[in-house]
Amino acid sequence: MDQSHPHHAAHVVFGVAGAALASVIAFHVLFYSHQYGFALGLFLLILAGTVIGLYALGGRRGNAWAFVFLAPFLLSLVAEALYASEVVRFFGFILSVGSLAMFTYWLTAPPVRFRDLRVLWPSSMLSETLFPFNRLGEFFRTLARGKSDARRVLIGVAVALPFLLLIAILFVSSDLLLQKTLNELFTEEAMQRFLSRAVWDLFAAGFFLSAGWTILTRISEARRPKEQAASKGLDAVIITTFLSLLNLLFISFIVYQFVALFGGATAVEARGITYAAYAREGFFQLLAVSVIVFAILSGIYHYTGMRTWSVRWLAALLMLETGAVIASALRRMMLYIDMYGLSMLRLWSTFAIILIAVAFAVLLIGMFSRVRFEQVLKALALGSLVVLSLSLLVNTEDLVVRFNFNRFVRRAVDSVDIRYLMSLSSDAVPALAEYGRLPWSDENPDPMTRNILIKEGTPGPLNEELFRETASSTDRARLVEYLRGKTQGLRERSAKDPFALVISDYRALSAVVD
Repeated sequence: MDQSHPHHAAHVVFGVAGAALASVIAFHVLFYSHQYGFALGLFLLILAGTVIGLYALGGRRGNAWAFVFLAPFLLSLVAEALYASEVVRFFGFILSVGSLAMFTYWLTAPPVRFRDLRVLWPSSMLSETLFPFNRLGEFFRTLARGKSDARRVLIGVAVALPFLLLIAILFVSSDLLLQKTLNELFTEEAMQRFLSRAVWDLFAAGFFLSAGWTILTRISEARRPKEQAASKGLDAVIITTFLSLLNLLFISFIVYQFVALFGGATAVEARGITYAAYAREGFFQLLAVSVIVFAILSGIYHYTGMRTWSVRWLAALLMLETGAVIASALRRMMLYIDMYGLSMLRLWSTFAIILIAVAFAVLLIGMFSRVRFEQVLKALALGSLVVLSLSLLVNTEDLVVRFNFNRFVRRAVDSVDIRYLMSLSSDAVPALAEYGRLPWSDENPDPMTRNILIKEGTPGPLNEELFRETASSTDRARLVEYLRGKTQGLRERSAKDPFALVISDYRALSAVVD
């Protein structure tokens, strides 16, 4: 640790402690009860602010290009604040935390040009961002150095607290009489809530203390990323044989299914299989095939550099064949959506396979441009972070509702799966409210006012004969009742907890149905 200033060590220790305390308070108030929405965004912004503060405290120059990672970080937080869907909450959390970890690591690493990096996630990144506990002991040793015995005792108490709490919990759970005694003093619910919060707060305190100390010591010691040794390559004959066999398999499959799928319903139904059943099967299997091939070719690119012409051209041929497979998968999904409507799973699956197709194109361009695999991988990683975080800003549930209702309005289908649409989050409520205002009637033949049928059972592939037998008609009141119940529930949640709602929840509150 740099000792150029007589009180520098004390400033560093108190800086880490203060940053950790602020982070623990934010964790307790914001993140513990809400792992999404405004609370998550505010919590992660506080963490980003403490990282920048510790970087400034370190007093050495890092990597300014690390601020690029704040773009997907902030985009993900905006999406978290906008929408309530499970997709946004899941991917928003992963993207924001992952981007913040990369920002933290590279901002505080010794200066290095971005183009000189081999990987964006070296082996030391995990131990110095997401799991930095190995430096917690070093922080306490520095804190105790040169201090009085009384201060050392306090430090010992602080170190012992997590262990005391954990062992006390185990003791309580092992003794029914002790549990009864405690329950007479505190309610069981209050005791469990207190213990749970205390455990997580102590864990958070340890994490933020060790993370802060890891950041500052990496700056002061100029610790460079730990990377794996460069690969020695693979035998070209083995790889050529392997790729040749894969190409033969792909060509056989493509020729067979080209006649079947692209030949239309006649070619399929001539074999005793309905076109609907054929379209319904196979998309996810072909998606899995595309992912496997991408992983295989990425590994070959990494270990061989595609320097041998036979490997390079066989890999290119396999990419083109995989492109045909992706086109087939998309064709199946479009047929499936045309027959059964759009769902969140179908929408995001389609988006995923399009992303894979783009990744194949980038891989192909890099391969024939003789770009090092590390550069291609970095471009794909950064591009994926930005594209995925941007995609979260689209209200996909609103798209699903409007797509399905518009098909019904145009008489393209005879029914709408209202039960599935009502299972969506607040993101879908404004669109549902628009259609809820229509004066539906069984007698009115106009498509804008036709009665909507509700499927019995869970959402899934529609058996049309069973549907005609079990479907029951409903009027506008059914949807209106759902929307009013949803609105009432949102009001109650808002009254209890201001952080419980996101912007789409407030938009749903304003979507009043007459």
